[in-house]
Amino acid sequence: MPNQQVYARVQNGIITEYPVYPDFIAARGDPLDWYTPVTYTTPPQAAPFQMVTSKPVVIGNMVVLQYTLVDEPLDSLLAKAWGVSSLLELQPPFAVNAPAAPAISSIDPALFKQTQAKIAQKVQETLDNFAAMKNYDSMQSLAGYYNSTVASFAADAAVGVALRDASWTSLYAYLNEIVAGTKPIPSSFMDVAELLPLLVWPQEITVNGVTINGPMTVKQGSTTGYSIIGYSSATTYNVSASAGTATETNGIITLVAPNAVETIDIIVNGNNFPVSVV
Repeated sequence: MPNQQVYARVQNGIITEYPVYPDFIAARGDPLDWYTPVTYTTPPQAAPFQMVTSKPVVIGNMVVLQYTLVDEPLDSLLAKAWGVSSLLELQPPFAVNAPAAPAISSIDPALFKQTQAKIAQKVQETLDNFAAMKNYDSMQSLAGYYNSTVASFAADAAVGVALRDASWTSLYAYLNEIVAGTKPIPSSFMDVAELLPLLVWPQEITVNGVTINGPMTVKQGSTTGYSIIGYSSATTYNVSASAGTATETNGIITLVAPNAVETIDIIVNGNNFPVSVV
């Protein structure tokens, strides 16, 4: 609890300012009765890997500070595992004095278990956000259309399920490597995201009557498939790439993106399809 009375400004039943201290009110020359004293209660006791958040709420003519127990966020858990007060200490320019990556044996097993759970939660949120880009409620909802009789829904689900499976396979392989001691615990979620497939919806692109379907953004060093729409075995398709390699078999183009490039042109019968590389 604070060592002096704290106030809130309430207008039409809505808190418009908090916290407000007596010195501020006096400096403004406002009447004290414009403000409502905030009532504090005893906060709950947080369990391990929890934290207490607070929010003032209007209850009748009172303003009461209410408390909520929430899970400790991933960044905080990773900071504990690394033995730093903030993950910023592991990033440039502060990383000059950063500690060495902790050995898995030095990390509290309960902390590591909670960290794994939070990493998985972040991956699930990423997958759900990807599904929401096409107005599906979640990845689970999207996957439910896998056998849909509506071709567009089934196609969306096929893309989603493939990326979902690749994401979880990559994540659990990475976590197993951490447990085995062959890879360090991540210093941020970005370390995890870099190992996951890029979540990009495929697009149909037409150039001079030639149409291909696939993601127009790929990762460096990745292998990505594209389909030629309207493919005919009677047609000859000359396929190449401005960087890396691109080959075609039965209407499927396989692009292998190199490192250290920002764009690649897939070239089909002299027509260029630009692909961004990240």
